[in-house]
Amino acid sequence: MKVKLNYRGQLFVAGSISGVALAVALRSPPLILLCTIAISYLIAYPLMVRNLEQPNIELFVSLRHSILYRGEIEILNIHVINNSNSLIPLAILDFKLPFGLYTINKPSRYIFSLEPSDEQIINVPLLPTARGTYVIGPITVSTGDPFLLFEEVLYVIKEIPFRVYPKRMGSKISKAKTKEVFTKMIGMFSTKLKGQGTDFHHLRDYVRGDPSKIVDWNTTAKRTKLISKEFEEEKKLEIIIALAAGTTTRGLKIDYMLGTTMDIYDGVINENHPVGMVLFDNKLIADFPPSMSQRTKFHIWANIYNLLPKDVYANYDILSQYIEKKGITNHLVIIVGDLEYRDENTYELILECIRNIKLRGNNVIFIDVWGYPFSYETEIMDAAADLSSEDYGKILGDVIGKGISQYNIFRGIDMKMSIRRFGGIYGYFDGPTDNIVGVLDRALYSFFGKKWRVGSK
Repeated sequence: MKVKLNYRGQLFVAGSISGVALAVALRSPPLILLCTIAISYLIAYPLMVRNLEQPNIELFVSLRHSILYRGEIEILNIHVINNSNSLIPLAILDFKLPFGLYTINKPSRYIFSLEPSDEQIINVPLLPTARGTYVIGPITVSTGDPFLLFEEVLYVIKEIPFRVYPKRMGSKISKAKTKEVFTKMIGMFSTKLKGQGTDFHHLRDYVRGDPSKIVDWNTTAKRTKLISKEFEEEKKLEIIIALAAGTTTRGLKIDYMLGTTMDIYDGVINENHPVGMVLFDNKLIADFPPSMSQRTKFHIWANIYNLLPKDVYANYDILSQYIEKKGITNHLVIIVGDLEYRDENTYELILECIRNIKLRGNNVIFIDVWGYPFSYETEIMDAAADLSSEDYGKILGDVIGKGISQYNIFRGIDMKMSIRRFGGIYGYFDGPTDNIVGVLDRALYSFFGKKWRVGSK
């Protein structure tokens, strides 16, 4: 086995040579002896291990999950296997992490011994702190001397590329409540009927046992034999998530919106209902028809990952035209957007878009991702009911004192009321720590009233 001096060993050689020069100058026998031993070791160790068999090492490295999320702990699994018939008294594992990915109370270097046919398993907790593309590596297993002056690389993995996706908010809610909210939401909007479907498909000959209500009596009279109507099979509710990006979604908000979109997607797909995606700003960025395919899901994830807000306002006409062009009807359309617009034209375009979607027989939920200022709705509405009341000025002053503009307060309430006039639903995030399950729970309860009951916490 061949070994080479590492950086530490090179410093040791330099120090030893300097020590010899100093010992000669000082004529110090103890120092001369010490330097002689050090130099003898540097010469002798490579000769001692020269005839040893090169260890046969295997290295397997993987991340526990296929998808990483910002702010959520990931585990780096490292397996080192000794396929040699001899002991490796000193094995050194090193790995390098990129900026934005940190270990949690764990080092990036491990030193251990390996028995013949032994395996060392190391699990390193990692914390991604930013969305992006990263590479872990190189990851090396090497061996050396007890003083760590010599080193021989036994196995190396150059890099492990991975992506960190936006932070997921749904992980903070119990799985029981998440399932209950999405199950009930889909049930509320589902067009699926028990028994026969409602969409006519074609005519066929009567089959004994067909109910009389599906017999087409006019055609039966013409053909002088019983003819039944065939209906399409029951259909699952199809859901489309539309994400409105643009200049108002800069900074942390875009990450928040992307994570919310992914939470909705998973919540629906876990209920075995087809879900599609539309990403747009001032133009259509990407679109995917409703599907339950895992391959489609990862295509959508890739587009979500790469989405960056541009310095343009979201044009909601793009979504209206898409719904019309694709002939989308009887769907649930969930729009993930915000109301941070300065001009009333954009505000009116949002309402017009929702109205057009509803006119095509779809249901609409508008999720205002940065709408938590409107969580004071009850107080504001009580005061706004009578603008001349003594409480109005006090309550409005208290709310504005919390950093919320009067204009934004009433625009949020007006949005909710306007959407409701069209038969749609408005939901908002009640603060940066809120999550989509809570948003949907509140919004659907506000719309359906006592018909909406969710018991899980």
